[in-house]
Amino acid sequence: MKRFLTALLMLSAVLALTGLLVERDRFGIVDGDRIGVFGAAGMNLFRALLRGAALVSWDVARDGIDGIGDWIEREEVTLLHCLPTLFRQWTDAMPAPRAWPSLRCVSLTGEPVVTRDVAAFRRLFPAHCVMANGFGPPQAVTFCQLTIRDHTASAGC
Repeated sequence: MKRFLTALLMLSAVLALTGLLVERDRFGIVDGDRIGVFGAAGMNLFRALLRGAALVSWDVARDGIDGIGDWIEREEVTLLHCLPTLFRQWTDAMPAPRAWPSLRCVSLTGEPVVTRDVAAFRRLFPAHCVMANGFGPPQAVTFCQLTIRDHTASAGC
């Protein structure tokens, strides 16, 4: 039984690493990227470590949502990883679009993304930025992603 559990643990680690390598390609993470997260880093820590990217964090509980836009600009965030609920609260409070020249991808995962989220993204984020919504169980890697580019959607499973 101990050998079986050890083999299962090793298989799980290999699958997680494989998933991260695929996700790296999916997000195009490169050396010098800056991955913005809110609170826990989770898999983003490994995404950053595998490609030489930096991980920057915003503490919503301590700092609220008002300064997120300035933080993205100051930290030159290239990939922003966010829960849809937080994205909704933040974009509802955002008065106007921002340029964010470094931001190229907003990844929303962990909860359903609704039409309102896509509309807010299209209205408030620069044209060079894409929105990605990953789908997959929390215990495994994302196996399907919807990407909004240039205000059009494409799915990859």
